[in-house]
Amino acid sequence: MNTELPNPNAVLVIDDEPAIHRLIEARLRPEGIEVTGEVDGERGIARAIAESPDLILLDIGLPVLDGFEVCRRLKDHATTRNIPIIFLTVLPWMYLVWWKRNVYLSILIHCLGNSLGASAALFEFFS
Repeated sequence: MNTELPNPNAVLVIDDEPAIHRLIEARLRPEGIEVTGEVDGERGIARAIAESPDLILLDIGLPVLDGFEVCRRLKDHATTRNIPIIFLTVLPWMYLVWWKRNVYLSILIHCLGNSLGASAALFEFFS
């Protein structure tokens, strides 16, 4: 625990699916991690700026303002540029069923995410 951070052990989840929020909260809260969430990109950006969480879990497939744009804006803002961001996406799992080249999509998401400053990408196999 880094006590120099404004909100030690705080995770912000930006995902439009309430089930994802519940799943992440159920796993992290027993570990003593504060979990907050927003369901759209604009509100997620505002909350990240206001609260400076330790980590942001960010859905790529958000409506209106997608996760790539949210990441770009967070990395452009002085308050949030050093917060690690991990992309969450269900896309490769959906394509796995009918698109045998899902590995290319996974590589594309990692490369694009890295170019925007994301720390990693996790694929939701529980959608």
